[in-house]
Amino acid sequence: RDLLQQPNSQMTMLKATNPDSPASGQAIIAPGQNRLGIMAAHLPTTGGTYQVCLLKHGNTAPVLAGHLVCDGAGVAWTVVDTPADPNQMAGIRITDTEQGTSTGTPVLEGWYR
Repeated sequence: RDLLQQPNSQMTMLKATNPDSPASGQAIIAPGQNRLGIMAAHLPTTGGTYQVCLLKHGNTAPVLAGHLVCDGAGVAWTVVDTPADPNQMAGIRITDTEQGTSTGTPVLEGWYR
């Protein structure tokens, strides 16, 4: 909640990477905060764990920022402490990857820079 109260906080829409998926979400970032808030709904694997990655433009590897666990209805809400300042990145990707692995199928993605 306090991310929304920070000066110049920004909300980014997260869109499904599969056009047939009803998944959607929002991410909130604020300058100088190494964390982000994420809300997602209609995730395909109810009760599943998803990875949250920060993205840069160009051919750079995503930065693992944390994990998102959804409930039995496919809804998730969390605040993730990130290893990098999201304001120095360009986007966010949610993948269906299990914890401890580095690649996965993108489910949601949003660009804010």
